[in-house]
Amino acid sequence: MSPKQNDPTKATKAPVTVPTDLTLEQAAAIVHLTPFRVRMAIHDKDLKAVLVPMIRNGVATKQNRLSIQPEDLKAWRDVTGTKSKRTDGRTKFNLYANPSEYEAILKLFKEQKIMTPIQRANIKKAVATALATVEAK
Repeated sequence: MSPKQNDPTKATKAPVTVPTDLTLEQAAAIVHLTPFRVRMAIHDKDLKAVLVPMIRNGVATKQNRLSIQPEDLKAWRDVTGTKSKRTDGRTKFNLYANPSEYEAILKLFKEQKIMTPIQRANIKKAVATALATVEAK
């Protein structure tokens, strides 16, 4: 074996590097937001991100992607928190029902003594009317 050749017994492998950065889509999934909202935070300079070349088959391409460090994502989310305007911790849900299903739901809530305000979209008086109908039956 010549001195220029590597001795296979002393060969060392390069350390395997695991990417610690996140893509835009991964970051959005972690914080339960859309990629658009995360991109807007980057655009507004609220969230730090850098452009890095995309790697395909071990080769850097001419395309770039946003790279977000998990620590930066956590720091941004700790500062922003939730954007909900509710102070009682509840979440808004949409319920689609025909009038008879709606009355059945109101009746069930009344029987179970669940005091949750349910209102029809854009019709404020409909709730009082529906409650009066349920009580009359």
